[in-house]
Amino acid sequence: MSPTHTHESDGTIHLENNRPWQKPETLTLGYFFKVWGKNFNSSCIFEYCNGENGTLKITVNGKENFEFDKYIMHDKDEIIIEYK
Repeated sequence: MSPTHTHESDGTIHLENNRPWQKPETLTLGYFFKVWGKNFNSSCIFEYCNGENGTLKITVNGKENFEFDKYIMHDKDEIIIEYK
């Protein structure tokens, strides 16, 4: 089991890294997508990439965030990823 994973279909990501100082990369949003073998970075989510069809944007707790895959998640974060 990965330190970042899901149990529900409601979009909740569980963070269960009991040694975050040793492996902080396992708490990043990018690591979560990597575990599932999916593309996510500041330019693309899955096959949807910034361009004439849309732009990728994320908000964390209501504020736009520019860290994308590098964002270190925290308990109770509300992360919204949009491509439009």
